[in-house]
Amino acid sequence: GLAIAQDEEKQKKTVPDLPGIILVDFGFNFFKDNLNNLEINWFKSKSFGVYYMKSFKLGKKMTFNPAIGINFEKYGFTKDVTIGYPLETLGSPAIQASAETIDSPAVTAVAAVPNGYGDLSILDISYLGQVNKSQLAMNYLDIPIQFRYFLKDNSTKGGTYVALGGIVSLLMESHTKVKFKDGGRDITEKTRDDYQQTKLRYGLQARFGFGSFNFFYKQYFSNLFKGTGPIGSTDITTSTIGFS
Repeated sequence: GLAIAQDEEKQKKTVPDLPGIILVDFGFNFFKDNLNNLEINWFKSKSFGVYYMKSFKLGKKMTFNPAIGINFEKYGFTKDVTIGYPLETLGSPAIQASAETIDSPAVTAVAAVPNGYGDLSILDISYLGQVNKSQLAMNYLDIPIQFRYFLKDNSTKGGTYVALGGIVSLLMESHTKVKFKDGGRDITEKTRDDYQQTKLRYGLQARFGFGSFNFFYKQYFSNLFKGTGPIGSTDITTSTIGFS
């Protein structure tokens, strides 16, 4: 009995006691005030976030839970459209024109004409033929906080709770991805650019959970695009529903 107790004590010492919690959120994104030409499919618009969270007791039934992490969001369009800068003028490549004589050839360089791009727009890509996927993807640095109220006095071990809090996010990277077939070949085009999204966004989150599992709803109040976004898209806000 003593030997078994000593072995259990050694095992406890070898298992690290992390001072925080790893939180993983998985959900589906939605647009508020969908545009007719920029509708999204919620099933193709997924959200995945990984956070490190601390828990501080504020009494017998309440905790304060700040966190920091990375959130990956995708918005899949239902129509054959994407977001980008239309090419208005096609520039000529830098070529050399030669005027040769019998004695010595003379080569004259012709300067290239730069391409001209229009304002950020919703682009019709139906000309590509079979478009299998078109989406806008964004990666955020998230700082969410929440106050958890436990229905029973067991907040240290985890029980049934409701939570309410806020989220502040910083946009780190965004890109579009288009998958289509061309002559039987599968082609994927990924374009990283500044799509005029709001760099700093804010919102609220609500959760209902038990133990280490919970359902959540996140509503962001800042517009997805700035005033220089695609025409008609400046009032779009987003929300996410999922589980953790």
